[in-house]
Amino acid sequence: MKMILALFVLFTTFLSPVFAAPAKAKGAKPDAEKVKLTEKNKEHKKLAIETLQKYSSAKFISADLEKLDNKLTLGTKTTNKGTINYSSGKIYLKLESDKKTELFFTNNKIILVDYPDQDFDKNGPRKVTTITKDKPAFLQSLINLFSNSSKFFSDFKLKDSSLNGSQLVLTLEPNIKSLKNFILSINTKDKIIESIQFTDDVDTQTTITFKNLDLKKKLPESTFKFKSLKTDQEMHQ
Repeated sequence: MKMILALFVLFTTFLSPVFAAPAKAKGAKPDAEKVKLTEKNKEHKKLAIETLQKYSSAKFISADLEKLDNKLTLGTKTTNKGTINYSSGKIYLKLESDKKTELFFTNNKIILVDYPDQDFDKNGPRKVTTITKDKPAFLQSLINLFSNSSKFFSDFKLKDSSLNGSQLVLTLEPNIKSLKNFILSINTKDKIIESIQFTDDVDTQTTITFKNLDLKKKLPESTFKFKSLKTDQEMHQ
């Protein structure tokens, strides 16, 4: 079973120049292009926050999703479709392809449920993994994205941005030791998050596209509660 969410390691490289660049004189005017880029990014960040406020004001968030994992080194791709539900720091994620996978995140604990392959082991037991240590920081970033834009942006530096019509794309540089990069795509007209993309330390690029957003659907508390079976094969991490 491939974990649907991986832990990430920050990778940085420093190059030492042979000769030091001459220092700028005090009071020198900042580079005009850099000022222009900074102002553009600030304006685009404001547009993004306007959309994220729509999510943070909702008590419940429900959406369909498509998850694409692209192993850049090997050149292989896998796609899964599913749904995501969110409420007050709790997440329920379901993915279905050849096998069904569920993820429950509540009370700072992850429960990952891997169902048997219906073609080869239809009546086999579920594999249930409970994770209380080394939880992916990406999950917290996702929660912040849905609930608190200030906390979300505190974990990233806005490296670049573009706006084509209503399509806003933010390229973010992580401040946390969990992601190599993070790209956020927003439709500013409809005020919806269209997709997120990130890459891990072994160059697996994950793209999650959201569709059919519903902020009015009331989700019962049972949505976020895992129900165990006697036949479950349990593991703890």
